[in-house]
This record gives sequence, C-alpha cells and structure tokens, in this order.
Amino acid sequence: MEAMPSVLLVSLEPATLAPVAAELAVAGIRAKTVSDFEQAIEQVSARPYEIAIIVVEPPRLEGAGIVQDLKRRRPGMACIVAAPCPSREDVLHTLSAGALAYVGGPINAVSLVELVKERRRHDLSTTEDALDVRVEEADGAPVLCLNGDLDLVTAPLLQRRIDELLGAGHDRLLVDADSLGFCDSTGLRLLLSARRRLAERSGELLLLRTSGVLQRLLDLSGLAPLMRRPTSTAAPRDPAVHPRV
Repeated sequence: MEAMPSVLLVSLEPATLAPVAAELAVAGIRAKTVSDFEQAIEQVSARPYEIAIIVVEPPRLEGAGIVQDLKRRRPGMACIVAAPCPSREDVLHTLSAGALAYVGGPINAVSLVELVKERRRHDLSTTEDALDVRVEEADGAPVLCLNGDLDLVTAPLLQRRIDELLGAGHDRLLVDADSLGFCDSTGLRLLLSARRRLAERSGELLLLRTSGVLQRLLDLSGLAPLMRRPTSTAAPRDPAVHPRV
C-alpha cells in the first residue's frame, strides 16, 4: 500500500508550491496539494498530516486565522506560512497563532523543505530538562546561556528565568543561543515578547549569538532586525551537528 502524504501544501495557485512538492519527493516525503482553504480544512479533518505549508497574501489573506483554523482541527500539526510580501504585523500575529515558521519573499523550495526536515527530526521535548538555562554576566548585564531545545515544553523554564531577572530590576538582558539545537515559534515568540516588555521600560534584549536554526527562523520571517546583535566573531552553529535535530 502506498504511504499516505504527511505534508499538506496549500496555495490558491498550486503551481507556486510545485517546486516544494518536487523537493519533498526527492527527500522521500509525500505531499498533497490543494488549491483552496476549504479543501485544506477537509484534508486536515480527515487525515493526520504532520505539517502544512500555506501560501498567503496579506492583507487579502492573513496567516493567523488560517493557522488557527487548521490547528483547531489538528493541534499537533506544524504550520509553515509563506508570503511573497508579508507585513510585520501578519508575521507576529501568525507566529502568535502557533505557526512553526513564517517565510517571507519568493518561494524558496530548499528553505521550506529544510524547515520540514528539521520539524520531522525533532520530537517534542518530554521535560524541561531538555533545555539548560544558565545565567552569567557580561558588561554588568545578565547573559542567558541557552543549551538544548527551546520548544513548547521547555519554553516555560526560559520564561521563568526572564521573569526573575525582570522582577529583580534588570532592564538589559543578553542572550547567547549558540548552543540551541532546536527552536520553534514558541521560543521565538517568547524572545520577542521579552524584547517588547523590556522596550516598554526603556530597556533592551540583545542576541549575542544564535544557532543556525534560530537564525534561520529570524531571517526567513524578516524579524532579524528586531533582535539585533552586537558584533561577534562567533559563527552561528550549524544545527546539523546537534544530535537531537
């Protein structure tokens, strides 16, 4: 019996995602393509897709509502949203709705398939122990050193450390994420939320270093400028060397 598709491709113009379907096929991953969102709802309701890749065009079609509709029917499914000309507002709203990633600009089949592969390689952490959050100091500011996987299960640990530091009156936080083996939109949203909270009190959150996977999420979503980093000679770590990714 032929294996069922595990990736759902959703685009009003199916040809847009044809290169992605071809790249997935090369990687041995079966995909199903649908041309409207009603079909996507029907497919997700009927079959346990692991991942959906959805093309939207803000402001006519926004990602947040579509992600919410799909995940309401299949909560464990990862959603990757792609848009040719995204607005920063739609990026943030879509990530807040639970999207795994938001990819702006022309469709890049290789980048999208890499996100699919990363998500399929990563099993959701079983405990918070999958992430180590060590607090050091540099230039009089706390440095949050992250080692492991930052996902839905481990994010509360980082949130508590950030809350403790803010509660102690710190208005400048540094983050060293060079040893992150995996990060999804939960972790990205947490960092963006902390940045916003600090900005409201005239503070700042800076990324000292990033792992390859976090940097990819920032670059693809167009949010990298929000998480500006001091100049560093350390190169982002390639997630391929991490055994859990």
